[in-house]
Amino acid sequence: MTETLSETADPADGATERESVGEATERDAPEYDAVDRYWIVRQAVEDALMNVFWTFVLLGFGLALLAGGVLAMFGNGDSQISLLVGVALVGLGVGNVAVALDVSIPFLSAD
Repeated sequence: MTETLSETADPADGATERESVGEATERDAPEYDAVDRYWIVRQAVEDALMNVFWTFVLLGFGLALLAGGVLAMFGNGDSQISLLVGVALVGLGVGNVAVALDVSIPFLSAD
């Protein structure tokens, strides 16, 4: 036997018979017309596309830093300065790629 919404409504929650049959109440979210829905969806899609674009830009920049660091470390291995710069660039590149891929970094996490 199936229960209807009116049979399962708990009167202790303050639900009235009108709410339990599915009619709109003043607590419901407001209805949006077609123009409002269009702009909401347009803004959401634009935000999503910009997030994708900037993720690829940040990922490319991080990979370029990694490549530059590796070249600085192994390209001129006898110089202490180039080794130090290479290690710094690799560290920045790894951090940049981690941020681009939304990897949680424990010592930088604010959560």
